Amino acid sequence: MEVYFDKDFKSILYDKSHHILVGIWKTPVLSNEYRDSMKVMLQAMQQFGCGSLIYDTTHTTVLPEEDIAWTTEHWKPRALEAGMKKMAILAPEDVFTHMAIDEMMQRSADVNSAYFSSMAAAREWITRNSIPVYIIE
Repeated sequence: MEVYFDKDFKSILYDKSHHILVGIWKTPVLSNEYRDSMKVMLQAMQQFGCGSLIYDTTHTTVLPEEDIAWTTEHWKPRALEAGMKKMAILAPEDVFTHMAIDEMMQRSADVNSAYFSSMAAAREWITRNSIPVYIIE
């Protein structure tokens, strides 16, 4: 995988063989770090012409409501314009964080998304499945 962006709080990788972008949240983030790195993901989507994303959220915490609103109102429309079609999410263990991510995904019903407990399962689904589902393995 090609490293596109790497900071102590997040990495963005490009999996050329599967044409997938992988975002890995490493630690909880400040609002400006979150938004700036989400903008970098948009740039990667545009550069690689990639609409399939895997997000590893296992090390995140609940985002502030302002960042959730920003994501659904500002980032998501730009991501859809950039070609986002599918998102596999590695679910966080923290139930409150999982609920917050689920709320954000419900606001993004036009994106085919699913939750997984492993990167292998997420990659398998995103490369083969085109039916919208919400599952946890």
